Amino acid sequence: MICCRRYATTLVTSSVRNVEPRAREVFLTVVLPETAFISRFAIEVEGQLFVAYVREKEAAWREYQQAVTRGRTAGVRQGSLNFPTPPYAGVTL
Repeated sequence: MICCRRYATTLVTSSVRNVEPRAREVFLTVVLPETAFISRFAIEVEGQLFVAYVREKEAAWREYQQAVTRGRTAGVRQGSLNFPTPPYAGVTL
């Protein structure tokens, strides 16, 4: 944990591997204190880094559903983080 000013930052890393021949959805739940927030989020899929950006809730969900339908890598946080994992792919959050 790095402390600066009146807030702290914490790095959380998790890795998963899809061993199936089809894309699977992964759910990651992070419990945050009431006043905490996620300021940066990235997903690395087979060496390619995807950095998240903030969207309005409904727009974010629509964009996520469209990406999943197209078989693309995407993530959305709604209580937990949901994202599809490509077949036989390793993913680091």
